[in-house]
Amino acid sequence: MQLNLKSFTFLFLFSSTLYIQAQVQVNPFAGSGTYGNANGTGAAASFGAPISLASDILGNIYVADNLEYQIRKISPTEVVTTLAGSGIGGILNGAGATAEFHSPSGVAADVSGNIYIADTYNNMIRKITPAGIVSTLAGYVYTGYLDGSGTNARFYYPRGVAVDASGNIYVADTENNMIRKITPAGVVSTVAGQLIPGSANGTGTAASFNGPQGIAIDVSGNLYIADSGNNQIRKISPAGEVTTLAGSGATGNTNGSGSGASFNFPCGITVDASGNVYIADTFNNIIRKITPTGIVTTLAGSGVQGNANGSGTSASFYGPQGLALDPSGNLYVGDDNDLVRKITGLSNVTAITQSVFYSDIKLYPIPTSNQLTLAVTIINEANITVEILTLTGTKVASTEIISNVGYHELNISVESLPTGMYVANIYSGNEITSQKVVIAR
Repeated sequence: MQLNLKSFTFLFLFSSTLYIQAQVQVNPFAGSGTYGNANGTGAAASFGAPISLASDILGNIYVADNLEYQIRKISPTEVVTTLAGSGIGGILNGAGATAEFHSPSGVAADVSGNIYIADTYNNMIRKITPAGIVSTLAGYVYTGYLDGSGTNARFYYPRGVAVDASGNIYVADTENNMIRKITPAGVVSTVAGQLIPGSANGTGTAASFNGPQGIAIDVSGNLYIADSGNNQIRKISPAGEVTTLAGSGATGNTNGSGSGASFNFPCGITVDASGNVYIADTFNNIIRKITPTGIVTTLAGSGVQGNANGSGTSASFYGPQGLALDPSGNLYVGDDNDLVRKITGLSNVTAITQSVFYSDIKLYPIPTSNQLTLAVTIINEANITVEILTLTGTKVASTEIISNVGYHELNISVESLPTGMYVANIYSGNEITSQKVVIAR
Protein backbone atom coordinates (compact mmCIF):
# COMPACT_ATOMS: atom_id res chain seq x y z
CA MET A 1 0.00 0.00 0.00
CA GLN A 2 1.39 3.40 -0.97
CA LEU A 3 1.80 5.71 1.99
CA ASN A 4 -0.16 8.93 1.42
CA LEU A 5 -0.20 10.79 4.70
CA LYS A 6 -2.92 13.22 3.68
CA SER A 7 -5.46 10.43 4.05
CA PHE A 8 -4.50 9.55 7.64
CA THR A 9 -5.96 10.70 10.92
CA PHE A 10 -3.17 10.86 13.47
CA LEU A 11 -3.29 9.65 17.05
CA PHE A 12 -0.54 10.86 19.36
CA LEU A 13 0.60 9.19 22.54
CA PHE A 14 2.62 11.60 24.63
CA SER A 15 4.92 10.57 27.45
CA SER A 16 5.44 12.35 30.74
CA THR A 17 9.20 11.87 30.32
CA LEU A 18 10.72 14.51 28.03
CA TYR A 19 14.29 14.64 26.76
CA ILE A 20 14.96 17.82 24.80
CA GLN A 21 17.73 18.11 22.22
CA ALA A 22 19.80 21.30 22.22
CA GLN A 23 17.99 23.97 20.20
CA VAL A 24 18.25 23.81 16.44
CA GLN A 25 16.53 25.95 13.82
CA VAL A 26 13.98 24.73 11.28
CA ASN A 27 14.04 26.89 8.15
CA PRO A 28 12.27 26.96 4.79
CA PHE A 29 14.36 25.63 1.91
CA ALA A 30 12.27 24.80 -1.15
CA GLY A 31 8.62 24.51 -2.06
CA SER A 32 5.57 26.76 -1.89
CA GLY A 33 3.51 24.36 0.19
CA THR A 34 1.09 24.02 -2.71
CA TYR A 35 0.96 20.74 -4.60
CA GLY A 36 2.65 20.88 -8.01
CA ASN A 37 5.83 20.33 -9.99
CA ALA A 38 6.99 23.85 -10.78
CA ASN A 39 10.72 24.46 -10.99
CA GLY A 40 12.17 27.66 -9.57
CA THR A 41 14.07 29.04 -6.62
CA GLY A 42 12.99 28.38 -3.05
CA ALA A 43 9.30 29.04 -2.50
CA ALA A 44 8.73 29.55 -6.23
CA ALA A 45 9.07 25.77 -6.72
CA SER A 46 6.46 23.16 -5.86
CA PHE A 47 6.41 19.44 -5.07
CA GLY A 48 3.94 16.59 -4.92
CA ALA A 49 4.87 14.47 -1.86
CA PRO A 50 8.68 14.82 -1.56
CA ILE A 51 9.00 11.63 0.48
CA SER A 52 12.69 10.76 0.11
CA LEU A 53 15.84 12.90 0.01
CA ALA A 54 19.54 12.37 -0.65
CA SER A 55 22.55 14.67 -0.73
CA ASP A 56 25.57 14.44 -3.00
CA ILE A 57 29.11 15.46 -2.10
CA LEU A 58 28.60 18.93 -3.56
CA GLY A 59 25.58 19.61 -1.35
CA ASN A 60 22.87 19.17 -3.97
CA ILE A 61 19.67 17.63 -2.61
CA TYR A 62 17.80 15.04 -4.67
CA VAL A 63 14.10 14.49 -4.12
CA ALA A 64 11.90 11.51 -4.93
CA ASP A 65 8.80 13.53 -5.81
CA ASN A 66 6.44 10.64 -5.30
CA LEU A 67 3.10 11.81 -6.63
CA GLU A 68 4.64 13.79 -9.49
CA TYR A 69 6.59 10.70 -10.67
CA GLN A 70 9.78 12.74 -10.95
CA ILE A 71 13.25 13.07 -9.47
CA ARG A 72 14.00 16.67 -8.61
CA LYS A 73 17.30 18.37 -7.79
CA ILE A 74 17.81 21.31 -5.43
CA SER A 75 21.10 23.21 -5.57
CA PRO A 76 22.71 24.63 -2.39
CA THR A 77 21.31 28.00 -3.53
CA GLU A 78 17.75 26.56 -3.50
CA VAL A 79 17.32 26.30 -7.26
CA VAL A 80 14.90 23.44 -8.05
CA THR A 81 15.11 21.60 -11.37
CA THR A 82 13.79 18.30 -12.71
CA LEU A 83 16.55 15.71 -13.12
CA ALA A 84 14.39 12.98 -14.66
CA GLY A 85 10.79 11.93 -15.14
CA SER A 86 8.00 13.04 -17.44
CA GLY A 87 5.50 13.58 -14.65
CA ILE A 88 3.43 10.65 -15.96
CA GLY A 89 3.48 7.31 -14.17
CA GLY A 90 5.19 4.71 -16.35
CA ILE A 91 8.19 2.47 -16.85
CA LEU A 92 10.31 4.06 -19.56
CA ASN A 93 14.11 4.38 -19.58
CA GLY A 94 15.73 7.29 -21.39
CA ALA A 95 17.08 10.80 -20.93
CA GLY A 96 15.68 13.33 -18.49
CA ALA A 97 12.02 14.13 -19.03
CA THR A 98 11.55 11.28 -21.50
CA ALA A 99 11.98 8.71 -18.71
CA GLU A 100 9.08 7.52 -16.58
CA PHE A 101 8.75 6.32 -12.97
CA HIS A 102 5.82 5.01 -10.95
CA SER A 103 5.67 6.46 -7.44
CA PRO A 104 9.43 6.67 -6.71
CA SER A 105 9.93 6.43 -2.95
CA GLY A 106 13.67 6.17 -2.30
CA VAL A 107 16.73 8.05 -3.54
CA ALA A 108 20.49 7.78 -2.93
CA ALA A 109 23.60 9.34 -4.49
CA ASP A 110 27.07 7.86 -5.04
CA VAL A 111 30.40 9.71 -5.14
CA SER A 112 30.42 9.78 -8.94
CA GLY A 113 27.12 11.65 -9.13
CA ASN A 114 24.93 8.69 -10.06
CA ILE A 115 21.50 8.65 -8.46
CA TYR A 116 19.67 5.45 -7.49
CA ILE A 117 15.90 5.27 -7.19
CA ALA A 118 13.57 2.84 -5.45
CA ASP A 119 10.88 2.95 -8.17
CA THR A 120 8.25 1.51 -5.88
CA TYR A 121 5.27 0.58 -8.01
CA ASN A 122 7.51 -0.58 -10.85
CA ASN A 123 9.28 -2.93 -8.39
CA MET A 124 12.61 -1.76 -9.78
CA ILE A 125 15.80 -0.03 -8.77
CA ARG A 126 16.63 2.59 -11.38
CA LYS A 127 19.88 4.47 -12.01
CA ILE A 128 20.30 8.05 -13.25
CA THR A 129 23.70 9.17 -14.54
CA PRO A 130 24.94 12.75 -13.95
CA ALA A 131 23.80 13.46 -17.52
CA GLY A 132 20.24 12.42 -16.60
CA ILE A 133 20.17 9.07 -18.43
CA VAL A 134 17.79 6.66 -16.71
CA SER A 135 18.31 2.88 -16.84
CA THR A 136 17.08 -0.13 -14.86
CA LEU A 137 19.70 -1.58 -12.51
CA ALA A 138 17.64 -4.45 -11.13
CA GLY A 139 14.08 -5.73 -10.85
CA TYR A 140 11.12 -6.02 -13.14
CA VAL A 141 7.57 -4.69 -13.12
CA TYR A 142 6.04 -7.80 -11.51
CA THR A 143 6.01 -8.13 -7.72
CA GLY A 144 7.87 -11.04 -6.22
CA TYR A 145 10.94 -12.18 -4.36
CA LEU A 146 13.89 -13.54 -6.30
CA ASP A 147 17.64 -13.03 -6.05
CA GLY A 148 19.48 -12.89 -9.35
CA SER A 149 20.99 -10.55 -11.87
CA GLY A 150 19.42 -7.37 -13.26
CA THR A 151 15.85 -7.73 -14.49
CA ASN A 152 15.79 -11.40 -13.46
CA ALA A 153 15.58 -10.30 -9.81
CA ARG A 154 12.27 -9.47 -8.16
CA PHE A 155 11.24 -6.93 -5.50
CA TYR A 156 7.91 -6.12 -3.87
CA TYR A 157 7.32 -2.37 -3.51
CA PRO A 158 10.87 -1.34 -2.48
CA ARG A 159 10.87 2.03 -0.70
CA GLY A 160 14.39 2.74 0.54
CA VAL A 161 17.88 2.76 -1.00
CA ALA A 162 21.40 3.49 0.26
CA VAL A 163 24.79 3.22 -1.45
CA ASP A 164 28.19 2.36 0.04
CA ALA A 165 31.68 3.57 -0.92
CA SER A 166 32.16 0.60 -3.27
CA GLY A 167 28.97 1.33 -5.20
CA ASN A 168 26.86 -1.46 -3.69
CA ILE A 169 23.19 -0.55 -3.35
CA TYR A 170 21.14 -1.62 -0.33
CA VAL A 171 17.37 -1.79 -0.64
CA ALA A 172 14.58 -1.78 1.90
CA ASP A 173 12.35 -4.27 0.08
CA THR A 174 9.30 -3.20 2.00
CA GLU A 175 6.55 -5.67 1.22
CA ASN A 176 9.00 -8.58 1.19
CA ASN A 177 10.12 -7.54 4.70
CA MET A 178 13.75 -7.87 3.62
CA ILE A 179 16.97 -5.95 3.11
CA ARG A 180 18.54 -6.68 -0.27
CA LYS A 181 21.93 -5.87 -1.82
CA ILE A 182 22.73 -5.02 -5.45
CA THR A 183 26.32 -5.02 -6.68
CA PRO A 184 27.42 -2.38 -9.20
CA ALA A 185 26.99 -5.10 -11.85
CA GLY A 186 23.33 -5.54 -10.86
CA VAL A 187 23.56 -8.84 -8.95
CA VAL A 188 20.88 -9.00 -6.25
CA SER A 189 21.20 -10.97 -3.01
CA THR A 190 19.40 -10.99 0.35
CA VAL A 191 21.20 -9.43 3.33
CA ALA A 192 18.65 -10.05 6.06
CA GLY A 193 14.99 -10.72 6.72
CA GLN A 194 12.34 -13.20 5.68
CA LEU A 195 9.03 -13.02 3.86
CA ILE A 196 6.96 -13.40 7.03
CA PRO A 197 6.85 -10.13 9.00
CA GLY A 198 8.34 -10.15 12.48
CA SER A 199 10.76 -8.40 14.81
CA ALA A 200 13.32 -11.12 15.55
CA ASN A 201 16.98 -10.22 15.87
CA GLY A 202 19.57 -12.62 14.48
CA THR A 203 21.89 -13.10 11.56
CA GLY A 204 20.77 -12.82 7.95
CA THR A 205 17.51 -14.60 7.18
CA ALA A 206 17.11 -15.63 10.83
CA ALA A 207 16.10 -12.02 11.52
CA SER A 208 12.77 -10.49 10.57
CA PHE A 209 11.34 -7.05 9.77
CA ASN A 210 7.88 -5.60 9.31
CA GLY A 211 7.60 -3.30 6.31
CA PRO A 212 11.02 -1.59 6.47
CA GLN A 213 10.98 1.80 4.71
CA GLY A 214 14.14 3.87 5.22
CA ILE A 215 17.74 2.67 5.04
CA ALA A 216 21.11 4.35 5.69
CA ILE A 217 24.74 3.23 5.91
CA ASP A 218 27.56 4.49 8.16
CA VAL A 219 31.31 4.79 7.61
CA SER A 220 31.89 1.28 9.00
CA GLY A 221 29.37 -0.39 6.70
CA ASN A 222 26.63 -0.82 9.30
CA LEU A 223 23.10 -0.48 7.93
CA TYR A 224 20.35 1.32 9.82
CA ILE A 225 16.73 0.46 9.07
CA ALA A 226 13.56 2.38 9.81
CA ASP A 227 11.48 -0.72 10.56
CA SER A 228 8.22 1.14 10.22
CA GLY A 229 5.72 -1.59 10.99
CA ASN A 230 7.60 -2.52 14.16
CA ASN A 231 8.07 1.11 15.30
CA GLN A 232 11.75 0.32 15.74
CA ILE A 233 15.16 1.31 14.43
CA ARG A 234 17.22 -1.74 13.56
CA LYS A 235 20.95 -2.11 12.84
CA ILE A 236 22.68 -4.63 10.58
CA SER A 237 26.41 -5.20 10.99
CA PRO A 238 28.64 -5.90 7.96
CA ALA A 239 28.47 -9.57 9.02
CA GLY A 240 24.66 -9.51 8.69
CA GLU A 241 23.84 -9.50 12.41
CA VAL A 242 20.56 -7.69 13.07
CA THR A 243 19.97 -5.93 16.40
CA THR A 244 17.47 -3.35 17.65
CA LEU A 245 19.05 0.06 18.21
CA ALA A 246 15.97 1.76 19.63
CA GLY A 247 12.24 1.35 20.04
CA SER A 248 10.03 -0.77 22.25
CA GLY A 249 7.84 -1.85 19.36
CA ALA A 250 4.85 -0.07 20.90
CA THR A 251 3.39 3.03 19.27
CA GLY A 252 4.38 6.21 21.11
CA ASN A 253 6.78 9.14 21.26
CA THR A 254 8.76 8.42 24.40
CA ASN A 255 12.38 9.56 24.53
CA GLY A 256 14.88 7.44 26.41
CA SER A 257 17.41 4.68 25.94
CA GLY A 258 17.09 1.77 23.53
CA SER A 259 13.90 -0.19 24.07
CA GLY A 260 12.76 2.46 26.55
CA ALA A 261 12.02 4.79 23.63
CA SER A 262 9.06 4.57 21.29
CA PHE A 263 8.19 5.71 17.75
CA ASN A 264 5.11 5.96 15.57
CA PHE A 265 5.78 4.63 12.08
CA PRO A 266 9.31 5.98 11.50
CA CYS A 267 10.09 6.25 7.78
CA GLY A 268 13.12 8.42 7.03
CA ILE A 269 16.61 7.75 8.32
CA THR A 270 20.13 9.09 7.89
CA VAL A 271 23.39 8.81 9.83
CA ASP A 272 26.32 11.15 10.38
CA ALA A 273 30.05 10.41 10.48
CA SER A 274 29.98 10.04 14.28
CA GLY A 275 27.30 7.36 14.18
CA ASN A 276 24.38 9.52 15.30
CA VAL A 277 21.17 8.43 13.59
CA TYR A 278 18.40 10.86 12.61
CA ILE A 279 14.82 9.68 12.23
CA ALA A 280 11.76 11.13 10.53
CA ASP A 281 9.21 9.88 13.06
CA THR A 282 6.42 10.18 10.56
CA PHE A 283 3.14 9.75 12.42
CA ASN A 284 4.51 11.68 15.43
CA ASN A 285 5.36 14.64 13.14
CA ILE A 286 8.79 15.02 14.73
CA ILE A 287 12.48 14.52 13.93
CA ARG A 288 14.36 12.34 16.42
CA LYS A 289 18.06 11.72 17.09
CA ILE A 290 19.64 8.49 18.33
CA THR A 291 23.19 8.48 19.68
CA PRO A 292 25.49 5.51 18.93
CA THR A 293 24.62 4.16 22.40
CA GLY A 294 20.89 4.25 21.64
CA ILE A 295 19.79 7.41 23.49
CA VAL A 296 16.73 8.86 21.75
CA THR A 297 15.87 12.57 21.92
CA THR A 298 13.56 14.91 20.02
CA LEU A 299 15.53 17.15 17.67
CA ALA A 300 12.72 19.22 16.17
CA GLY A 301 8.94 19.34 15.93
CA SER A 302 6.16 19.91 18.44
CA GLY A 303 4.27 16.75 17.51
CA VAL A 304 1.30 18.81 16.33
CA GLN A 305 0.65 18.85 12.59
CA GLY A 306 1.76 22.09 11.00
CA ASN A 307 4.38 23.87 8.92
CA ALA A 308 5.79 26.40 11.37
CA ASN A 309 9.47 27.23 11.19
CA GLY A 310 11.35 28.00 14.39
CA SER A 311 13.63 26.62 17.05
CA GLY A 312 13.58 22.95 17.96
CA THR A 313 10.23 21.80 19.30
CA SER A 314 8.54 25.12 18.53
CA ALA A 315 8.62 24.14 14.84
CA SER A 316 6.05 21.79 13.34
CA PHE A 317 5.89 19.21 10.53
CA TYR A 318 3.23 17.19 8.77
CA GLY A 319 4.17 13.55 8.27
CA PRO A 320 7.91 14.02 7.62
CA GLN A 321 9.43 11.13 5.70
CA GLY A 322 12.65 11.93 3.83
CA LEU A 323 15.92 12.94 5.53
CA ALA A 324 19.35 13.89 4.17
CA LEU A 325 22.51 15.44 5.62
CA ASP A 326 24.59 17.71 3.43
CA PRO A 327 28.42 17.94 3.63
CA SER A 328 28.13 20.94 5.98
CA GLY A 329 26.02 19.04 8.50
CA ASN A 330 22.65 20.61 7.71
CA LEU A 331 19.68 18.26 7.88
CA TYR A 332 16.95 18.36 5.21
CA VAL A 333 13.42 17.07 5.71
CA GLY A 334 10.87 15.99 3.10
CA ASP A 335 7.61 17.18 4.61
CA ASP A 336 4.12 16.13 3.47
CA ASN A 337 3.27 19.82 3.45
CA ASP A 338 4.87 19.53 -0.03
CA LEU A 339 7.91 21.28 1.34
CA VAL A 340 11.59 20.52 1.74
CA ARG A 341 12.72 22.01 5.06
CA LYS A 342 16.25 22.67 6.35
CA ILE A 343 17.44 22.18 9.93
CA THR A 344 20.54 24.13 10.93
CA GLY A 345 22.50 24.46 14.15
CA LEU A 346 23.20 20.79 14.76
CA SER A 347 26.29 20.75 16.98
CA ASN A 348 29.49 19.17 15.62
CA VAL A 349 27.69 17.18 12.94
CA THR A 350 29.78 15.88 10.06
CA ALA A 351 28.05 14.20 7.16
CA ILE A 352 29.46 11.02 5.69
CA THR A 353 31.50 11.79 2.60
CA GLN A 354 33.72 9.34 0.81
CA SER A 355 37.46 10.02 0.41
CA VAL A 356 37.14 11.53 -3.05
CA PHE A 357 38.77 14.93 -3.44
CA TYR A 358 38.88 15.61 -7.16
CA SER A 359 37.63 14.37 -10.52
CA ASP A 360 37.82 15.18 -14.23
CA ILE A 361 41.50 16.05 -13.92
CA LYS A 362 43.64 17.04 -16.89
CA LEU A 363 47.18 18.39 -17.23
CA TYR A 364 47.93 20.19 -20.49
CA PRO A 365 49.38 21.11 -22.97
CA ILE A 366 51.56 18.08 -23.68
CA PRO A 367 54.19 18.83 -24.90
CA THR A 368 54.72 22.18 -23.24
CA SER A 369 57.48 24.75 -23.21
CA ASN A 370 57.26 26.83 -20.02
CA GLN A 371 53.89 26.31 -18.35
CA LEU A 372 51.39 23.53 -17.57
CA THR A 373 47.74 24.03 -16.78
CA LEU A 374 45.99 21.76 -14.29
CA ALA A 375 42.24 21.60 -14.97
CA VAL A 376 40.45 19.96 -12.06
CA THR A 377 37.04 19.68 -10.45
CA ILE A 378 37.60 19.72 -6.68
CA ILE A 379 34.89 17.73 -4.89
CA ASN A 380 36.00 18.01 -1.27
CA GLU A 381 38.11 20.97 -0.17
CA ALA A 382 41.67 19.76 0.31
CA ASN A 383 45.32 20.40 -0.44
CA ILE A 384 46.35 19.23 -3.89
CA THR A 385 50.07 18.66 -4.53
CA VAL A 386 51.59 18.38 -8.00
CA GLU A 387 55.07 16.84 -8.17
CA ILE A 388 57.22 16.65 -11.32
CA LEU A 389 59.66 13.72 -11.38
CA THR A 390 62.29 12.54 -13.81
CA LEU A 391 61.85 9.08 -15.34
CA THR A 392 64.29 7.75 -12.74
CA GLY A 393 62.06 9.05 -9.91
CA THR A 394 63.95 12.19 -8.87
CA LYS A 395 61.59 14.99 -7.79
CA VAL A 396 62.54 18.19 -9.62
CA ALA A 397 59.53 20.41 -8.89
CA SER A 398 56.63 20.53 -6.47
CA THR A 399 53.62 22.83 -6.16
CA GLU A 400 50.92 22.76 -3.48
CA ILE A 401 47.52 24.16 -4.32
CA ILE A 402 44.83 24.96 -1.75
CA SER A 403 41.53 25.59 -3.41
CA ASN A 404 37.79 25.46 -2.90
CA VAL A 405 35.15 23.09 -4.20
CA GLY A 406 34.40 23.58 -7.90
CA TYR A 407 36.12 23.70 -11.27
CA HIS A 408 39.55 25.35 -11.49
CA GLU A 409 42.34 25.90 -14.00
CA LEU A 410 45.70 26.37 -12.26
CA ASN A 411 49.03 27.28 -13.87
CA ILE A 412 52.29 25.50 -12.99
CA SER A 413 55.61 26.89 -14.19
CA VAL A 414 58.17 24.43 -15.65
CA GLU A 415 60.39 27.01 -17.37
CA SER A 416 63.35 26.16 -15.13
CA LEU A 417 63.35 22.47 -16.15
CA PRO A 418 65.44 21.13 -19.02
CA THR A 419 63.72 19.73 -22.08
CA GLY A 420 62.82 16.04 -21.88
CA MET A 421 60.21 13.61 -20.56
CA TYR A 422 58.89 13.69 -16.97
CA VAL A 423 56.11 12.22 -14.83
CA ALA A 424 53.60 14.43 -13.00
CA ASN A 425 52.04 12.97 -9.86
CA ILE A 426 48.94 14.70 -8.50
CA TYR A 427 48.08 13.95 -4.85
CA SER A 428 45.20 14.73 -2.52
CA GLY A 429 44.21 12.69 0.50
CA ASN A 430 44.56 9.05 -0.53
CA GLU A 431 44.19 9.78 -4.24
CA ILE A 432 46.98 9.89 -6.79
CA THR A 433 46.86 10.55 -10.52
CA SER A 434 49.94 10.21 -12.74
CA GLN A 435 50.53 11.68 -16.18
CA LYS A 436 53.47 11.89 -18.55
CA VAL A 437 54.83 15.37 -19.27
CA VAL A 438 57.01 16.37 -22.22
CA ILE A 439 58.93 19.64 -22.14
CA ALA A 440 60.08 20.80 -25.58
CA ARG A 441 61.44 24.16 -26.67
